[in-house]
Order: sequence, then C-alpha cells, then structure tokens
Amino acid sequence: MTAEMLAELLEDLFNAQVDDEPAVLGGAQTRSFGETDVLTGNAGFVVTLPDGSAFEITVVKSKHGRGTRCEECGRQITADEIEGYRLEANDPTAVPAICEACVEEGSR
Repeated sequence: MTAEMLAELLEDLFNAQVDDEPAVLGGAQTRSFGETDVLTGNAGFVVTLPDGSAFEITVVKSKHGRGTRCEECGRQITADEIEGYRLEANDPTAVPAICEACVEEGSR
C-alpha cells in the first residue's frame, strides 16, 4: 500500500465520520493535498472546520513490509534492490516502486 492510497482511505473514513457525527464534525470539509496549495511531496489531506480552523493530516510511509512489490510487474523487490536504491537516492527511507528489471527494460 502506498502513502497516497492510505491517505485517500483515511480521507474517506473521515468524511464518513463527518456524515455520522454531525454534532461533532458537522460542516467539516476535506481536500487532498493535491487539491490545495499545500507545498509538500507527501500524501495527505486538509480538514477545514466550520470555524475556519484547518488541520493538515500527513501520511508518510515509515517502514516497508517484506512484501514490497514492483508496481509494473508485481515481482517482489529484494532487500538488496531496496538497499541499493536507498544508497543511490541518499535517503535511508526510500523504497523503489519499480524493480531493477523493469527499470532496465524501460531504459532500453
């Protein structure tokens, strides 16, 4: 699951709660970061309450499961591929979305 997928799910859950609890959250609105002027590369959404106050809900994937799969071919991405990607990206939390085989195939 990507951070974007989880952010969308959380936004949907929040909106369902707003509908179920109008006395508490009535009039609250949500918009994804993509729909707002929030300058971030992270996934998330903004909750705006009727009084004008706003909250940014940010979703960042902090750990990747052992089942990280290539978004192109579905093959499991190995720990070596992940470590190499992290070193190349100079980011200890980065994880490739596409396996090395698909990257090589795309560069031909």
